[in-house]
Amino acid sequence: MFRAILSIIVFALTALSIVIVEERSLFDTRALVQIDPIPETERLIGEKRYADADEYLSYFMHFDYVKDNSKAIELDRFLKEKRGSLEYRGEKILEGIFEGKSDEDIGKISAIVSDFLIIGDIRDLVIEGSNYINDRDVDKIIVALSTLGVLSTASTIYSF
Repeated sequence: MFRAILSIIVFALTALSIVIVEERSLFDTRALVQIDPIPETERLIGEKRYADADEYLSYFMHFDYVKDNSKAIELDRFLKEKRGSLEYRGEKILEGIFEGKSDEDIGKISAIVSDFLIIGDIRDLVIEGSNYINDRDVDKIIVALSTLGVLSTASTIYSF
Protein backbone atom coordinates (compact mmCIF):
# COMPACT_ATOMS: atom_id res chain seq x y z
CA MET A 1 0.00 0.00 0.00
CA PHE A 2 2.78 2.43 0.98
CA ARG A 3 4.72 1.57 -2.21
CA ALA A 4 1.67 2.25 -4.34
CA ILE A 5 1.13 5.68 -2.76
CA LEU A 6 4.84 6.48 -3.09
CA SER A 7 4.78 5.43 -6.77
CA ILE A 8 1.73 7.64 -7.43
CA ILE A 9 3.41 10.61 -5.72
CA VAL A 10 6.66 10.12 -7.69
CA PHE A 11 4.67 9.76 -10.94
CA ALA A 12 2.66 12.91 -10.16
CA LEU A 13 5.80 14.92 -9.34
CA THR A 14 7.51 13.71 -12.52
CA ALA A 15 4.49 14.64 -14.63
CA LEU A 16 4.29 18.05 -12.92
CA SER A 17 8.02 18.62 -13.52
CA ILE A 18 7.65 17.80 -17.22
CA VAL A 19 4.70 20.19 -17.54
CA ILE A 20 6.63 22.96 -15.75
CA VAL A 21 9.74 22.45 -17.94
CA GLU A 22 7.61 22.46 -21.09
CA GLU A 23 5.76 25.63 -20.02
CA ARG A 24 9.05 27.26 -19.07
CA SER A 25 10.56 26.55 -22.49
CA LEU A 26 7.46 27.95 -24.20
CA PHE A 27 7.55 31.03 -21.99
CA ASP A 28 11.25 31.59 -22.69
CA THR A 29 10.70 31.25 -26.42
CA ARG A 30 7.77 33.69 -26.35
CA ALA A 31 9.88 36.17 -24.40
CA LEU A 32 12.51 36.35 -27.14
CA VAL A 33 12.27 39.44 -29.29
CA GLN A 34 14.10 40.24 -32.49
CA ILE A 35 16.25 43.30 -31.93
CA ASP A 36 16.44 45.80 -34.75
CA PRO A 37 20.11 46.88 -34.88
CA ILE A 38 19.58 49.65 -37.42
CA PRO A 39 18.62 52.52 -35.03
CA GLU A 40 21.58 51.86 -32.73
CA THR A 41 23.92 51.49 -35.70
CA GLU A 42 22.70 54.78 -37.16
CA ARG A 43 23.18 56.49 -33.79
CA LEU A 44 26.77 55.23 -33.58
CA ILE A 45 27.43 56.37 -37.14
CA GLY A 46 26.00 59.78 -36.26
CA GLU A 47 28.51 59.97 -33.39
CA LYS A 48 31.28 58.95 -35.85
CA ARG A 49 31.96 55.78 -33.85
CA TYR A 50 32.38 53.65 -36.95
CA ALA A 51 34.31 50.80 -35.30
CA ASP A 52 31.62 50.36 -32.63
CA ALA A 53 28.85 50.60 -35.24
CA ASP A 54 30.53 47.99 -37.43
CA GLU A 55 31.09 45.63 -34.52
CA TYR A 56 27.48 46.02 -33.36
CA LEU A 57 25.94 45.52 -36.79
CA SER A 58 28.30 42.64 -37.66
CA TYR A 59 26.98 40.67 -34.70
CA PHE A 60 23.42 40.91 -36.00
CA MET A 61 24.32 40.28 -39.64
CA HIS A 62 24.52 36.56 -38.81
CA PHE A 63 20.75 36.44 -38.30
CA ASP A 64 18.46 35.93 -41.29
CA TYR A 65 16.07 38.72 -40.38
CA VAL A 66 18.96 41.22 -40.50
CA LYS A 67 21.13 39.90 -43.32
CA ASP A 68 18.11 39.98 -45.64
CA ASN A 69 17.28 43.59 -44.66
CA SER A 70 18.32 46.02 -47.42
CA LYS A 71 18.95 48.88 -44.96
CA ALA A 72 21.25 46.67 -42.86
CA ILE A 73 23.13 45.58 -45.99
CA GLU A 74 23.51 49.22 -47.03
CA LEU A 75 24.81 50.25 -43.58
CA ASP A 76 27.19 47.28 -43.48
CA ARG A 77 28.58 48.20 -46.91
CA PHE A 78 28.96 51.85 -45.86
CA LEU A 79 30.83 50.89 -42.69
CA LYS A 80 33.17 48.52 -44.52
CA GLU A 81 33.95 51.16 -47.17
CA LYS A 82 34.41 53.93 -44.59
CA ARG A 83 36.71 51.90 -42.34
CA GLY A 84 38.69 50.65 -45.35
CA SER A 85 39.32 54.08 -46.89
CA LEU A 86 42.84 55.52 -46.81
CA GLU A 87 41.57 58.86 -45.52
CA TYR A 88 39.87 57.26 -42.52
CA ARG A 89 42.86 55.05 -41.75
CA GLY A 90 45.15 58.09 -41.95
CA GLU A 91 42.91 59.98 -39.52
CA LYS A 92 43.04 57.05 -37.09
CA ILE A 93 46.84 56.81 -37.36
CA LEU A 94 47.13 60.52 -36.55
CA GLU A 95 44.60 60.13 -33.73
CA GLY A 96 46.77 57.40 -32.23
CA ILE A 97 49.90 59.51 -32.54
CA PHE A 98 48.49 62.80 -31.25
CA GLU A 99 45.96 61.54 -28.69
CA GLY A 100 47.59 58.27 -27.64
CA LYS A 101 44.35 56.34 -28.09
CA SER A 102 41.97 55.24 -30.79
CA ASP A 103 38.97 52.99 -31.34
CA GLU A 104 40.57 51.36 -34.39
CA ASP A 105 43.39 48.82 -34.30
CA ILE A 106 45.57 50.86 -36.65
CA GLY A 107 45.23 53.86 -34.34
CA LYS A 108 46.07 51.75 -31.30
CA ILE A 109 49.19 50.45 -33.04
CA SER A 110 50.31 53.97 -33.96
CA ALA A 111 49.72 55.06 -30.36
CA ILE A 112 51.88 52.22 -29.06
CA VAL A 113 54.64 52.92 -31.57
CA SER A 114 54.63 56.64 -30.73
CA ASP A 115 54.84 55.74 -27.02
CA PHE A 116 58.33 54.32 -27.71
CA LEU A 117 59.44 57.52 -29.43
CA ILE A 118 59.90 61.05 -28.17
CA ILE A 119 56.67 61.97 -29.98
CA GLY A 120 54.66 60.01 -27.41
CA ASP A 121 56.51 61.57 -24.51
CA ILE A 122 55.92 65.09 -25.77
CA ARG A 123 52.28 64.27 -26.50
CA ASP A 124 51.73 62.95 -22.98
CA LEU A 125 53.41 66.01 -21.44
CA VAL A 126 51.19 68.31 -23.51
CA ILE A 127 48.04 66.38 -22.52
CA GLU A 128 48.93 66.38 -18.83
CA GLY A 129 49.98 70.04 -19.00
CA SER A 130 46.58 70.85 -20.48
CA ASN A 131 44.94 68.92 -17.66
CA TYR A 132 46.97 70.89 -15.11
CA ILE A 133 46.08 74.25 -16.66
CA ASN A 134 42.37 73.34 -16.77
CA ASP A 135 42.33 72.09 -13.14
CA ARG A 136 41.70 68.45 -14.08
CA ASP A 137 43.40 65.41 -12.60
CA VAL A 138 47.04 65.05 -13.64
CA ASP A 139 48.62 61.61 -13.80
CA LYS A 140 51.95 62.19 -12.09
CA ILE A 141 53.33 58.82 -13.18
CA ILE A 142 52.78 59.65 -16.84
CA VAL A 143 54.41 63.05 -16.29
CA ALA A 144 57.42 61.42 -14.61
CA LEU A 145 57.84 58.73 -17.27
CA SER A 146 57.40 61.18 -20.13
CA THR A 147 59.90 63.57 -18.60
CA LEU A 148 62.41 60.72 -18.21
CA GLY A 149 61.77 59.72 -21.82
CA VAL A 150 62.41 63.25 -23.10
CA LEU A 151 65.54 63.59 -20.94
CA SER A 152 66.93 60.22 -22.02
CA THR A 153 66.30 61.00 -25.69
CA ALA A 154 67.89 64.44 -25.30
CA SER A 155 70.93 62.99 -23.54
CA THR A 156 71.30 60.31 -26.22
CA ILE A 157 71.13 62.91 -28.98
CA TYR A 158 73.56 65.16 -27.08
CA SER A 159 76.07 62.31 -26.61
CA PHE A 160 76.26 61.78 -30.38
